[in-house]
Amino acid sequence: MAPWHSTALQPSLVEHDRVPGYTADIQRAFLYTWMAAILSDLRPLPILGIIGDKGGGKSTLANAILHVLMGPGRNVMPVSDSKRDFAAAVTNLPLVGFDNIDDDMPRWFQDQLAAVATGAMLAGRELYTTRDLSSASATAAVMLTSRTAVFARPDIADRALPLITMRFEQHVSLDAIMNKVDDCRDGLMSWCALTAQSIRAGRHEAPQELKTRAIDFARMFWAYVNQLGQVSRPIDVPEALRELDRARYHTVDKSSPLVDAIVRHADNLLDVDGTWKGSASDLRRALAGFGASVSPKCDAPNLLEIVQPLELYGLRLEHKHYPSGNYYFTLCRWHD
Repeated sequence: MAPWHSTALQPSLVEHDRVPGYTADIQRAFLYTWMAAILSDLRPLPILGIIGDKGGGKSTLANAILHVLMGPGRNVMPVSDSKRDFAAAVTNLPLVGFDNIDDDMPRWFQDQLAAVATGAMLAGRELYTTRDLSSASATAAVMLTSRTAVFARPDIADRALPLITMRFEQHVSLDAIMNKVDDCRDGLMSWCALTAQSIRAGRHEAPQELKTRAIDFARMFWAYVNQLGQVSRPIDVPEALRELDRARYHTVDKSSPLVDAIVRHADNLLDVDGTWKGSASDLRRALAGFGASVSPKCDAPNLLEIVQPLELYGLRLEHKHYPSGNYYFTLCRWHD
């Protein structure tokens, strides 16, 4: 039984208003690839961030995935106050889900989440000892539900897989939805296992030029789309990966007003040769002339930080650093 035949695994997904190309079809293809990849040897996996307002079925989706892959009764849980509990979960279980990750995160949570996202070893003092340390690899695939995505900082956002839910009118009880998942678990689990086997083998045929951070997952996504994933309409894999990067930036990272201003006024900034050159002050004055208010954020340090976000919009920002300490920038369209 394919997951798109299950109500719980067919969430009401919506495009972000800033990323209309990150469609519901693309998000579902990423979701089903991620579910199958859990049964493969691929680790670390992107952190699945289910983001949306109350009533969007975030917890229902996460619980359904846990019921399918871990068995009935396995549900999302709040983050414990204990870092040791978190480490025990992500180093011993294949899949964990944390619910309502918003304003009251423990201080250590982002550091530990970043370690999971990068496949790092988690180390800590052994219980009942004073100096002995133990360490273990973070092997769990991690799901989070959140309204605000405050869990993400740049190193986490860069390795996230956001799903954007919308509020929907519920006509069936949650118990009935989850009971249906449990009743169909054998078929859903079989689909995940067979798909995992297929995309694990097919990923080696993926083109080498796929551009994204999690390249192994991207190759599995390519295999899924090309073998199984054409559910409603064809998906262009390189473009879907670019839309994923944009969605990461706008939903789980902090979008920059400076990036927004440059992208919005790029056509006016670039000359007939498709290039703009000058200092940070020159750029600030030019943007101000177009009505954009970015001062004092338009300085050299901030420009150096937005090179990668600008690439998401096809813009290349290069710089020269002179012995005097001054920076000189060149902005142009990106050409592969």
